[in-house]
Amino acid sequence: SLYLWAKNRRSKNHSPKNIHLLTKSMTGELLKSQVLEMAQPLSWSVEAANPSIGGFNETIDLAVQKVSLEID
Repeated sequence: SLYLWAKNRRSKNHSPKNIHLLTKSMTGELLKSQVLEMAQPLSWSVEAANPSIGGFNETIDLAVQKVSLEID
């Protein structure tokens, strides 16, 4: 999970990682694939989205060296 990676990154000395983002359609078809190269977490927060129905909003701020598209 991104949360655990960010949490561990702040407490230990880990090197930056590449993060692969996949955008899919409602039917599961791959629409776009991007890579966040040399990403490092800067901060994260978790808050209740709507207390009446439950759920959470998680925000992670990343520093990245480069964003690239993967082309098949």
